[in-house]
Order: sequence, then C-alpha cells, then structure tokens
Amino acid sequence: MIARVAWLLARPDSTGIAASALPVTAFGVVTALLLTVIGGAQSFWGWTDEMGFTYQALAVIALVLLVVPLVSLGGAAARLSARRRDDRLATLRLLG
Repeated sequence: MIARVAWLLARPDSTGIAASALPVTAFGVVTALLLTVIGGAQSFWGWTDEMGFTYQALAVIALVLLVVPLVSLGGAAARLSARRRDDRLATLRLLG
C-alpha cells in the first residue's frame, strides 16, 4: 500500500514541464529587461547637459512601465504554484 502511494505521489504531473518552465522563462526575460533599463537609467543620472533631464525622465517612465509586467507575472506564477499545491494536497486527501 505504501509503495503504491509513493508511486502515485512520485509520478510526473499531467501539466508537464511547461508549467514550471514558462513562469521561470518569463521572469528571466522580464528581469533581464528590467536590469538593462536600470543600468541605462543609472548611466543617465550623471548627465548634466540640457538633454540629461529628458533622458532621466524617459528612463523613469521605462522603469515604471516594466514594473507592471513584473507584478503580473509574479501574480500568475503564484496562482500557478498555488493551484499545483492544491492539486497535490487533494491527491493526498483522496489517498488518505
């Protein structure tokens, strides 16, 4: 009986690896873009000419625009992991 339960819990999910790889890839892409924009914005803070303020304002706007996808991807990944955790707990409840 215990071996059967262990096999049921160790078997691969029906969602496959895409359910884990997709949020990780999305976070990686958005984080890379965010770090690139932060690096570019940081380089503009040293400018003191007449166009420096314009570039600084545009860099801040780009940072604000990248926060929205980062937050939405975080929420989606949290919901996905919570759903998978609930499925595993439901399996345990049915078995026990």
